[in-house]
Amino acid sequence: DGDGVGDAAELGDLASPADTDGDGKLDAVESKTADADGDCVPDEVDPADDDPLVPGDACKTFCDGNLGAGEVCDDGNTDARDGCDLCEAAALPVSRAGRISFRGDVAALASGGFVATWSEGRAPGGAAEDQGRSIGFFDANGVLIKRYEGLDPGNVNRFFPKAAAGLRGGDAVLVWSRWDETDGVYHLEAQRFTDDGELVGPLLTLLVGNDFPETRIVARNAGAWAFVHTDAVVGREGVVSMGFVDASGGVLETTVVGTVDAADPLFGAFGLADDTIALVARDVGRGTLVLRRYGVLEAAQIGEDEVAVPADLAPTRFAVAPLATGGGFGVIYLTAGDAPTSIGVRRFDAAGAPAGEPETLVPDLGTPCGTPTTITGGFLVGGEVFAAIGEEICERPIRGWLAASSGVKALPIAAPDRGLAQYTLRAGTYAGGAVFLWLENGGDLDATYVTGFSRQGARTYLSAPPLSD
Repeated sequence: DGDGVGDAAELGDLASPADTDGDGKLDAVESKTADADGDCVPDEVDPADDDPLVPGDACKTFCDGNLGAGEVCDDGNTDARDGCDLCEAAALPVSRAGRISFRGDVAALASGGFVATWSEGRAPGGAAEDQGRSIGFFDANGVLIKRYEGLDPGNVNRFFPKAAAGLRGGDAVLVWSRWDETDGVYHLEAQRFTDDGELVGPLLTLLVGNDFPETRIVARNAGAWAFVHTDAVVGREGVVSMGFVDASGGVLETTVVGTVDAADPLFGAFGLADDTIALVARDVGRGTLVLRRYGVLEAAQIGEDEVAVPADLAPTRFAVAPLATGGGFGVIYLTAGDAPTSIGVRRFDAAGAPAGEPETLVPDLGTPCGTPTTITGGFLVGGEVFAAIGEEICERPIRGWLAASSGVKALPIAAPDRGLAQYTLRAGTYAGGAVFLWLENGGDLDATYVTGFSRQGARTYLSAPPLSD
C-alpha cells in the first residue's frame, strides 16, 4: 500500500488502503473483503448480521443517529431481533416496565461474563407480594443465561441489594439487607452462586440489626471472601465492620474496625495482598480522599495515606474498581472545587502503593448542579477507563465516557429523556468490555436496564429471553 511498512508486518494497520473492510487484515492475505453490514466480519463468514455482534467490535457505530444498510432503527442489527423498541436508549431492559427499581450492583465473573442484581416492585399502590430482589447472570457474549425474578417478596422499601462480586477462582457472591418481620430489624445476608447462576452453599447471615448499610465485597482467594460494611447514613456517623467467610461458607467473627463520617458515609474497599483490606473514604475535615489499611489478622487499622487528590479540588463522589491486570485497583473520583468540575483517577498496585500519578480523565464536565448522586467506572486490560455519573438532583441524563490513549469518547448509556431519576448507577467490566446497570424511577417506563460497550466504546449487543408477565 506504499506506506513504507512491509505487508507481512502490518496486519493491524486499519488505515491501510489494502484493508478495505477495516478488520485489521490485509486484503491480499484474507481475500474476503466484502463487509456490507459493517460489522468487521467478512460477509462470507457473517453475511446478514444475524447473530450477536462479536464482543469488542469497533467497526460498527451504534445509536449514532444514522441508519445503517438494512437497519430499520439505529441499533446496529439488520434482523431487528430486539424489536427496535429501545434502540434510542441503547439499553436492554432486564426488569418489567412499570416497576420501582431501587439499589443494585453489577460485577465481573471469572468466566468472562457478569452478574447484576437489583430490587424490583410495582409502582406505588401496587401489590406488595410482587416486590423483591432480582438477579441476572450474563455470559461472556452478553447473553442472559439465568434470571431470578422477584425473590423475597415484601415492601420494596425494606429490601436493598447491596453488593455483587465475582471471586477470583470462579463463583459469585451477592449481599443484600432484608427487613425481618419477626426480629423487627434488618439482616445483612449473602448467597453464593456459580458463574452460570446455580446456587452454591447455604444462605448466610452476616450481620443483624443494621439499616440502610453500605457494603463492599472483597475477594481474598478462590474460596474465601471478605466484606466491609457501615451502618452510617448522611447525618449520622456509623461504625465500619469487617467480616470474613471461609471456603466452606462459614462466617468468621465480624469485627468493628473504625468509623465513617456522617457527612459522607460512602466508601470503597479492595482486597490487597498479605491479608490486608484497603478502604477508601472521604475525609470531610481535610477535604480529600484517604486510603486506610486494615489487617485481617489484627482486625484493626494498620495505616493511612491520602489518595493524593488535592484538597483544593474538593473530591466529592468516588468509586473503587479493580484493575484488569496486576491485582491492583483504581479510584475514580469527581472534583467540585474552584477549578472546572472534572473526573480523575489514581491507580494503586496489589500492595496498596500508588502506581503512577493522578490523571484527569474528563477535564471539564460543565457547570455543576450540586453533588451528583453517583459516580461509577471500571478498568480494562489496555488501560482504558470507563466512567459515568448520575445527576438526579438537577434531572440531567446519565453521562458516561471512555478514556483511552486515543482520547475521551462520550458514551450513550441512556437517551437524554431516560435515566433522569435513577437511584443507582453501577459499572462493571467483562470479556466484552464494560457494562452499566442503571435504574430508572419516574414514569410508566420504570425499569432496570443494562448497557454494554466494547473496549473502543462501541455498543455491544446484550440479549435476554422475554420477561414473564
